[in-house]
Amino acid sequence: ILRQTQGLYPTRSENKQLKDSGILKIWPQTYDTEGFFIAKIKKNFPTESGNFQKNRRNSPFVPVSKGTISWIDTHLNELFGVPEITKYIVKNTIFQRGDEVWIRPEKFEHIAQMMSLNNGGVLFCKRHKEKLQLTHEGAMFLIQSHFIPQKSVIDITTEELQEYMKGKNISITAVNEHESKKSNYVFIQHKNFFVGIGKIIGNKIKNLLPRN
Repeated sequence: ILRQTQGLYPTRSENKQLKDSGILKIWPQTYDTEGFFIAKIKKNFPTESGNFQKNRRNSPFVPVSKGTISWIDTHLNELFGVPEITKYIVKNTIFQRGDEVWIRPEKFEHIAQMMSLNNGGVLFCKRHKEKLQLTHEGAMFLIQSHFIPQKSVIDITTEELQEYMKGKNISITAVNEHESKKSNYVFIQHKNFFVGIGKIIGNKIKNLLPRN
């Protein structure tokens, strides 16, 4: 019989592995969790800035160009009726990495200068064959920043929402004339609550929720 405790972390009387030194072993067969190890580390004195070496390679990120900023604003307005968002975003927080456009916190650059980072921030969109591919994270960034799309928005039912949140494509019975002319990216909402973005292909909405 596997012994269970009231909480995830056992008390001293419950677990003999809880040492005075601050070391704790979480046994999967005892606590019905992944097995892991916890250790308490204390810094006893300040570290001098000169006793370690910085090994930083060139960052793959570069500040976004004026041409790309204009291109983003034009496409977001044409596709979704969203105003020029880049006027409201600090310019030194928008970066390019190849065909990708990333938005990163302003203070993040101080950290990025101290270490090598291949990823960091929000992957906002991609530029593919001169077409803007807005990511799910980019769509949610727009909504949370109060840039509400004025077109290319589809309402889904509760049943369709359940399928969407499972990562499945959504079959749609009615698509307006503008959206049915070609494959388009659309915002998906349920009862006036935006849940993500999809791509209309034929009579289906391709699910673009992140897979990792």
